Amino acid sequence: MDLHCVTKWSKLETTWEGVSLQTLKELGLVVPTEKAGFVIQHAEFGYTANLPLEVIFGENFLLATHYEASRSAWSTARLCAGFAAPSLAG
Repeated sequence: MDLHCVTKWSKLETTWEGVSLQTLKELGLVVPTEKAGFVIQHAEFGYTANLPLEVIFGENFLLATHYEASRSAWSTARLCAGFAAPSLAG
């Protein structure tokens, strides 16, 4: 997956591992309220992003836990929080 950060840098052909939020929802670990429509993601240095629930529960949306087989998803990409959504990359 190509990573394009809002801080205007890119890293091409990255490999991520993690768990889908849909899986967490199916397991009952993520339970949105009835009125919820968006998720706000908080990242390092005060960065935030909001995404619609239909995006984060999509089959290709990942809550990243590992980057390039490292236990730290933030080793290179720490300025961009650990959500990977290839369909949003455009």
